[in-house]
Amino acid sequence: VAFNGDIGWVYLIVQPAEVEEQARHALVLFAEVRLLDHDGQEVLQEEGPLVQHLQAELMQTRGRLQTIIEEYETQHEELKAANEELQSINEEYKSATEELETSKEELQSVNEELQTVNSELKNKVEEISHAHTDLENLLASTEIATLFLDRALRIRRFTPNATALFHLRQSDEGRAIDEVKARMDFDGFAEEARQVLRTLEMVEREVVDESERRYLVRMRPYRSPDDKIDGVVLTFIDITERKRVEQALQRALSYAESVIGTIREPLLVLDATLRVQTINAAFCEAFAVRSEEVQGAFIYELGNGQWDIAELRRLLNEILPQDHRMTDFEVTHRFEGLGWRTMLLNARQLEEHQLILLAIEDVTERQVAQMALEASERRYRLLVEAVEEYAIFLLDEAGRVRSWNEGASRLLGYNEQEILGEPFEIIFTEEDRAADVPEQEREQARLTGQVADERWQVRKGGLRFWASGILTALPEENGTPGGFVQILRDNTRRRTSEADLQASEQEVRALTEGLEERVEQRTKQVRRLASALVMAEQRERRRISAILHDHLQQLLFGAQMQVSFLNKDLPEALRKETDAIIQTLREAIDVTRTLTVDLSPPVLKGEGLDDALQWLAHQMQSLYNLKVEVKASGFHVVQDEDLRVLLFQLLRELLFNVVKHAGVLEARVELAQTDAHLRISVVDAGAGFDVARALTLSEEDGHFGLARIRERLALFDGKLEIESTPGEGTRATLSVPLRAT
Repeated sequence: VAFNGDIGWVYLIVQPAEVEEQARHALVLFAEVRLLDHDGQEVLQEEGPLVQHLQAELMQTRGRLQTIIEEYETQHEELKAANEELQSINEEYKSATEELETSKEELQSVNEELQTVNSELKNKVEEISHAHTDLENLLASTEIATLFLDRALRIRRFTPNATALFHLRQSDEGRAIDEVKARMDFDGFAEEARQVLRTLEMVEREVVDESERRYLVRMRPYRSPDDKIDGVVLTFIDITERKRVEQALQRALSYAESVIGTIREPLLVLDATLRVQTINAAFCEAFAVRSEEVQGAFIYELGNGQWDIAELRRLLNEILPQDHRMTDFEVTHRFEGLGWRTMLLNARQLEEHQLILLAIEDVTERQVAQMALEASERRYRLLVEAVEEYAIFLLDEAGRVRSWNEGASRLLGYNEQEILGEPFEIIFTEEDRAADVPEQEREQARLTGQVADERWQVRKGGLRFWASGILTALPEENGTPGGFVQILRDNTRRRTSEADLQASEQEVRALTEGLEERVEQRTKQVRRLASALVMAEQRERRRISAILHDHLQQLLFGAQMQVSFLNKDLPEALRKETDAIIQTLREAIDVTRTLTVDLSPPVLKGEGLDDALQWLAHQMQSLYNLKVEVKASGFHVVQDEDLRVLLFQLLRELLFNVVKHAGVLEARVELAQTDAHLRISVVDAGAGFDVARALTLSEEDGHFGLARIRERLALFDGKLEIESTPGEGTRATLSVPLRAT
């Protein structure tokens, strides 16, 4: 063939190509061959060995090519099958891509919803954070140091006031309580905290910090929302002022006991059950007893029953409860070892302390002296009638002695010659003569007929004596003045006895009045302190109630509304959790509403007590299913707010006792006002109890707390009367004096 004008050799090879298509194909191969001579020139020649060799190689190459073609066809078939599979997979991928696009759109929609929910939840978290801050401020405002410990006694949280008692910083959360240094005697607290975890019972004790302030420490189990014990809560309540008041009262009591001990009259202090609480040294000395022998004894059992006197029983059981005091109540009785004694009893009932002060004045000796004096007077009267013990003078108009009797001689010490014709003024004291008393008395006798006197006179030798005299003017006889009759009686001994007796009475009266005044002052002081304590407690209740109502309750209600709005748009999976949150918020609102009303009932703001009791009856019915009937005659007004608050609190405690201990669902409250006293009774037909034993138990012991009620009532001059028999019901009566309107 010609290649660009040159002639060359070309090997042409043609062979069929097998493919799956119906049309036939052929494979054509061209191989150019050029021959060179010795000079390098291309030559043309016939087929020789080289050509044959090349042809042989060509045949081998064809064979290899055929094999390659077959392999190629095989691979082509495989690639074709693989292509079909890839097309199928591609279609599946396309379908999956479409589904993914749809899912992406759905996920984007869900993501937008979740972003909305997340934003709302973020707002809720902020609101809950604000509520948490309010609760922390509430804890801080109560000024009660509080520590929250986990089960391993590691610090979980603490209030700011706790830093005044412990060396605490915010980074101390998670530290064991044993590793924290306290500013007080904190030994044994960790063991007590473990005891609380073991027994689930509250532990209470008092501690003193470095600044000598006293705290009441209470340890209670920390309960989680699912009622699991998850640690311990420690509260430190500052009771320094309360301790100071108690110490002041104790000092006042010691002062009163010292006063009682120094009184020279026998003195007894009895409690409401007429048992001896205190006796003074004068009583021990007068009745030959020791203080420890009679301490706590029933008064009627003293001295083998020798004090079981009918007059004494009438005084203590009948007269004193009505009049509250008795003066100079005379009792005559024969005492073993002492004989017949006459005593004047002075009693006073101290209702604010449920005590009776009984002073005993032994007037036996004085009565004997009085009887002796009366006998002496009777004898003198007989002597006067016999003209033996009276000095009788007959005086002229000028007051000179005209005659006298033997009694005058014995009384004055003068003989007849020494006194006759002498002025009667010689027996007058210098003071009386200087004041011209004799002439004045004679002038008065002329006008009135008779003049009585009682004063000091003078015997011969200048000795004074106390004499009572009567100067009588005699009638004129035949126009001549009759003169005077002077009768004297020596009463020196009686005067001295009366003066001594009067001085003794004045001294006793001064001591008694001083003691009563001090007791009254202390009583008023205790009453003011009790009123201040009641009102301080009520103000704190109102403040906490206002915080719960105006802040916490509003926040909880707002949170409940917002979660309710959010709940409508949430998926079903999340709605259960939000429903639980709504239920928890609803329960929290109910609890805060109940606490708000219980802490400061609105009905206490008025002066009427009837409305408050009706409200309390409704509360007991709704909360405890206790039906309370209120029976009142008229409308009862209690002007003193502190007394009104106290009565309401005590009545609520008595009704709580019915719920906890009586075992019945009905009770009755009776109101009655007599004179200046208000009596309120709580009556039930329940289990009853032993009154004497219950009064010795406290509310912290898990019992009635009646002793605490009686003590608080006594601070307002009131008293608690309890009538109860096991199995026959109980009547508890509060009696308090009311302020005059």
